Amino acid sequence: MEDGALQSDDLNLFLQGGPEQARRPASDPVSSPLRELSPARIAGLRSLPRDTWLMDPLALLPAPQSQSLHRLLQYHAANATSRLHLLVIEQDQFLPDQANPGLFAGGALSGNNAALIVCPLGETWRSRFYLGSSLREGVPAHLAAEMIRDCVRDSQLVLDPKQQLQRLAVRASTWLFRLENFLKPAPAQSLRNPLREIAPAINSSAEAPGNLSVLWLPAFGLAFLLSLMLWKHSRRATFPDERIWLLEEPEIVPRLGGAFCGGGGAVLHHGKTGGPRSKA
Repeated sequence: MEDGALQSDDLNLFLQGGPEQARRPASDPVSSPLRELSPARIAGLRSLPRDTWLMDPLALLPAPQSQSLHRLLQYHAANATSRLHLLVIEQDQFLPDQANPGLFAGGALSGNNAALIVCPLGETWRSRFYLGSSLREGVPAHLAAEMIRDCVRDSQLVLDPKQQLQRLAVRASTWLFRLENFLKPAPAQSLRNPLREIAPAINSSAEAPGNLSVLWLPAFGLAFLLSLMLWKHSRRATFPDERIWLLEEPEIVPRLGGAFCGGGGAVLHHGKTGGPRSKA
C-alpha cells in the first residue's frame, strides 16, 4: 500500500477519539455493578464538623464548584428553617442501607428539620432524598414525591454532571423554602430515627403504566374516531353524492380575423335545359 494511504487502524483510532482514548479500557455502565460506599468513607462522614453542608469524601468536585455549592447550602441554612446537606459520591457508588445518615456531620443530620440528598455525580436520577421527622410528618406525601421528581427533572436539562448537581441543589433548596408552611412538631416516637428516606410513589396513578386512569385518553380518542367514521357513513347513505360538473367554456377565435367575417363558397346547379350555371 502506498505511503499516506488510510489504514483501518487509523480509522478506528479516529472513531474512538484518538490514541489516548484507544488506550483506555472500554467501560460498560450497563453491565458494571454498583459499589457500596466503603465503611472507611462512611466513618469519615461521621467525623465531619456539624456545619459541613457539602460532603464530598472523594473530592470529586473542583474547588470553584465546591465553593459555589457550599455557599448555596450555607445561605439556605442561614435563612430557612430546614437544613439541607448534600453528599456527592461516584457515578457507580451507592450509600448502603445499613449506613445511618443521621450520624453524618457529627450528628447534625439527626435534627428534625434536616434534609439530605445523596447524589451520584452524573446520575442525578439515582439521587436519594432523606427528610427529618418534622419535614416527613408535616409535608404531604404527594408534595414530597413531586419535589423529588421536579428536582431530578430540572437537573436533567443540562448535560454537564457538575451543572446537574448545581441545579439539583438549587431546586431542592427552593422546594424546602416552599414547604416550610407544612412543618409541624414531630411525634415523640419518630425522634429515635428522625432522618428517613423518601421516594416518589411509583405505583401511584400518575406513574403506573397499568393503571386505568392512564389509558382513558387513548380509549376516548379511539371512540371518537369510530363515531366520526360512523357519522360519515350514515351521512353518505342519507345524502347521496351529487356532483356538479363545471366545464370550461373555451374562447372561440373569429375566422378571418374579424368579429363578423365569414367564408365563401361556390355552388353548381345542373338543370335539364341549358348548360350548367354557377352561383357565387
